[in-house]
Amino acid sequence: MKILYIGVHSHDGWGAEYWLTQAFSDLQIGLETIDYRKELKIKSDLELKEIIHNKCEDCDLVFLQRGDQLSPNIFYNITIPIIFWSTEPLQLKTDVDTLLQSDIFTWVFVHSYSCLERINGEFSHLSAKTSVMHNAAPREIINFNKQSWIKLFIKNGYRIIDIKKGPITSGYGLNFNRIRYFFRYIGLTSEHIYYIKVNDG
Repeated sequence: MKILYIGVHSHDGWGAEYWLTQAFSDLQIGLETIDYRKELKIKSDLELKEIIHNKCEDCDLVFLQRGDQLSPNIFYNITIPIIFWSTEPLQLKTDVDTLLQSDIFTWVFVHSYSCLERINGEFSHLSAKTSVMHNAAPREIINFNKQSWIKLFIKNGYRIIDIKKGPITSGYGLNFNRIRYFFRYIGLTSEHIYYIKVNDG
């Protein structure tokens, strides 16, 4: 199998596209990649469409991730399956609505069950071919500490503007809400929020 993976492939060592590319490679799945944001800075929709259609001739399916700024017209007349992974919360962002209004997708993965509710309410033609796929990362990233993230952002050309303590969360339940406020009171957090900006030099 060979996949045409269209996403934001500019991150080195982090980001869902980076880790998913690694996973495809580990499974010995052939891969062609297109960084659509990078291409759209220098090419028209028509030129991008031609690139995608040409690469499709040698691939078995298209895997589109994120997809903001893309017109469904780019994908019309593609004859192989197109899988869309909408990695941003659809209840907060509407920049892929035009894609979702179309009928180009064979399957759609969304970020959460609240996103799925929006699909069922506003894009019901996709209801029977949409499911939830939670974002994930490998163990070495999950175990990153704050300094590891800072080094990785700097390596990729970003400047740290600010770091805030994020919410305290747990994937295990265990009546966690009863102790959440205590943890917050004593200054603990389970994640940090990084405000970053491209380093212009």
